Amino acid sequence: MNIEDPYNQLTTFYELYDTIGIAREDEEATYLKLFPFLLIGKEKIWLQSQPNQSLVKWKMLKENS
Repeated sequence: MNIEDPYNQLTTFYELYDTIGIAREDEEATYLKLFPFLLIGKEKIWLQSQPNQSLVKWKMLKENS
């Protein structure tokens, strides 16, 4: 899935996430675990280029992408 518009990509991600029914307290960890599976190409390379443990909060990931 390669979507040029990152806002559209996040909207799609949230829609997919909402279908799996994860408890609110596990939401952030689940976001961080699932997000890499939506990326391909340059987006995936960018994520993989980030230092380990540098994006440990969902807010940080959204701000840095």
